[in-house]
Formats: sequence, structure tokens, C-alpha cells
Amino acid sequence: MDMNILAVDTSTTELGIGIVTGSGDEYAQRWKEIGHSEPLFPRIGFVLDRVDLGSGEIDLLAVVSGPGSFTGLRIGMAGLLGWGVSVGIPVQPVDTFAAMRASLVDVTYPLLVAIHSRGDEFYLQFYSSSGDAAEPYVGGVDSIVGQVSGDCLVCGSGAEKFVELAATVIRDRFRPAPLELRTPNLISVCREAERTFDGKANSDYDAEPYYMTLSQAEINFENNTSRDL
Repeated sequence: MDMNILAVDTSTTELGIGIVTGSGDEYAQRWKEIGHSEPLFPRIGFVLDRVDLGSGEIDLLAVVSGPGSFTGLRIGMAGLLGWGVSVGIPVQPVDTFAAMRASLVDVTYPLLVAIHSRGDEFYLQFYSSSGDAAEPYVGGVDSIVGQVSGDCLVCGSGAEKFVELAATVIRDRFRPAPLELRTPNLISVCREAERTFDGKANSDYDAEPYYMTLSQAEINFENNTSRDL
């Protein structure tokens, strides 16, 4: 790796920032923040200081693009696009499932990546006992129980809630992953961004959050519109 790559994750209530330098230095940290907008750039400055880099020395910006928190995803994407487009630093989105996949090192299969959506609904991706990944989809506990015949590790930010709900359907089948496998590893996100980067700079319109579902505001709007018809 000969680029200085900075990655941001605002897909959960935490703010995560990581950096990998061309000289091989690495640093990553997560903060439990109330909101992401105000602390985003001060925290970026903090991380840059840890590796003695200035903002003008970044070659590639990586952002976890979702699915996840609608508001958080918008803040992270808009913040990095605003920075990147204004000074000519390319921005590489890395969706949450790809970010988690890059972070899953020395794990046992089968496993499930579960990101909470709303209510009893999750964004899910299942890995079979051979490590093959199915397509991500939106569903509840019932949608996956029949596919799992033995012990299954549940990773992702929705792991604890998913295991709690699954226990009401089938006991001792799913177990939550350790905390380090609940959110993407920011160093792994940097490397995944470098792997998928096509060498082109982004415009304001080239990247957008990966939502998978409508936001609650959009659902409310559609419901209100249908009632008015």
C-alpha cells in the first residue's frame, strides 16, 4: 500500500475513523458520540495527528456507505464528499457488508451479519459453513432460522438484538460475536477501499448511501400520501 487512506464509519451511533499510511502506519479509534456532524472533522484531525499527517496528504477517502443509520450515513457521506470534491481527493464508498466481510478474519462459519433496521427487521447476510456468502436482504429472525442447522455466530451491530429475538424462536442456535466483530474494522475498510478503487475522482453525484429500505420519514410520507388519495 503506497497511499495514505482515511476511512470513516458513521453507520451506527458510534463514530469510527481509521487511517493507513503509505509508510505502513495504522491508527483507528471509535467514539460513542451523540450525533456525528459536529465531532466528525475534529475527530478526523485527531486521527491525522496520531500519524503526523496533514489533511492535504490524504490520497483516498473511504466511507462506510450502509446499510445502517440513515442520518449517520448521510452525514458521513456528505462530509467526505464535501471534503474530497473540494480539494480533489477521491472518495470510495464501502458498503457495510463488504466492510464486515473484510473484517472477518479467523472466524468460524456459518455466520450471519445482522444490522438492525427497525422493529424486528434486520439487514442480513448469511455465510454458509463453507464460507460462501448469500446476497444481502432485509428480513426478520424467521427468514434465516431454517437455513441454520448448527451453531451460528452473529456479527454486526444488530448481533445482540438478533440473538435475543432468535432465542424466542429457537434456543442455543445463534450466539453473538465478540464486540470487535460488531462493527467494521477501520483498517480493513481502508484496505477494502484501496482494493476496489478504480483510480477515478468522484463528483458530488458519484456516491450515495446504500439504504436498502425507505427511511421512516419516507414511509410516513408514503402513508400520508396514500391516505390523501
